[in-house]
Amino acid sequence: GAEVIRIGGMPQDDSVDIVGIAGELDPEIRKLTDKVKGLSFLWTGYVAEHEASVKKTWLNAAFLIFALYALLAIPFRSVVQPIYVLLAVPFGVIGALLGHLIMDITPNFLSVFGMLALAGVVVNDSLVMVDFVNKRRRSGMPLIEAALAAGARRFRPIILTSLTTFAGLVPLLMDQSLQAQFLIPMAVSLGYGILFATVITLIIVPSMYLLIDDAGKALSKIGHFLFPHVEPVPAQEIKEDAWFNYAKLSYQIGNSYQNIFEVLLSFIENYPNNKNNNEVKELLIDSYISSKNYQLAIDFLENNISFQNKSAYQKVCFYRGLELFNEGRYSAAIQVFEKSFEEPSDSIFKARAIYWKAECDYQLLNFNASLTSYKQF
Repeated sequence: GAEVIRIGGMPQDDSVDIVGIAGELDPEIRKLTDKVKGLSFLWTGYVAEHEASVKKTWLNAAFLIFALYALLAIPFRSVVQPIYVLLAVPFGVIGALLGHLIMDITPNFLSVFGMLALAGVVVNDSLVMVDFVNKRRRSGMPLIEAALAAGARRFRPIILTSLTTFAGLVPLLMDQSLQAQFLIPMAVSLGYGILFATVITLIIVPSMYLLIDDAGKALSKIGHFLFPHVEPVPAQEIKEDAWFNYAKLSYQIGNSYQNIFEVLLSFIENYPNNKNNNEVKELLIDSYISSKNYQLAIDFLENNISFQNKSAYQKVCFYRGLELFNEGRYSAAIQVFEKSFEEPSDSIFKARAIYWKAECDYQLLNFNASLTSYKQF
C-alpha cells in the first residue's frame, strides 16, 4: 500500500492567515514532490474546506445573478433592461468592502454571505428608477427627459428606503457583545453596500440608459455609412412584421423619435387585417391607461366596434368618470359611469361605478336618483 505522512499545524490566534500561508507553500512543496517519482501531496482540514467553500460561493453567486436576471427579464420583457438594474450589484460589493475598511473589520465568509444577500436588496432602487423611466417613455416622453426626471422624482423614496434599512442595522453594528461579533461582518456588507449603491444608482442608471441609446444611434450611423446604397425592398409580410416589432418595441422600451400612440395607431391603420392587429390594439389601450389618457382610450374603443375588449372599456370609463368627478363635471361624469356599469365584465368596477354615480347625483341634488343608486350599490 501507499505510505501516508500527515503534517499539520495550529495557528497561535485568529490573526494568522492560514489560507495565505498555504498559497505560498503550495508551489514550494510541489517543487519538492515533483523531484521524487510517485510522491504527491494534498491539503486537508481548514485549507481544503476553504477551497471547497470558495467554489460553492462562486457557484451560488452565479446562480443568484442568473435568477435575478431571469426574474427581471420576464416583467420587463427585455434582455437589456435587467442589466441596468443589476449594475447596482458590483457597486454594492464595493460599498461593502469600503464598509469593512471603515469599521476596521477583516472580511470573512459571513461578509461574503452578506454581499450575496445585498445583491437581492440593492436592485430595488435601480428597479424603481428603470420602471419610472419605462412608464414615462410609454406615455410619450423623450428618453432624455424621462432619464433626468427619474433621479429627481424617485430621489426621496430611494434615499428613504436605503437610510431606513441602514438605520435598522446600526444597533447590530454598534453591539459589543460576543454573539453579535459573528453577525457584524454580514451587517457591514448589507448596510454600507446599500448606502454606496444607492448614491451610484441615482447616477449610473440614467447614464446607462442614455449611453445605450447613443450607442444604438452610433451603430445605425455606422451602418448607413458602410452600406449607403444597400436599401432592400422587403416583401409585404416582412414589412408588416418589421412594423409590428417596431410598434411593440416602442411600447416596451419607449421611442425617442416618435410618439408611441402615433406608432401604434399607424400600424393599426396601415395593416387592419394583420394577425397581430388585436395585440397592438391591446398595447395602445395599455399605453392610454398608463399615461391616464382615458378619454382617448374611450374614443378608440367606441370607434373600433370589431375590437371587443369590454373589460378595458369598463375600466377606462370608470377612471374617466373619476377624473370628471374631481373636476366638478358631475353631469358628464354620470354619463361615463353609466357606460362603465352597463358593461358587466367586472362586478367590482360595476359596483364602484354605481357608487360614484350616486355621489354625482348627490352633488347635483338629484337625491332620488342618488338614493336609487346607493340602494343598487
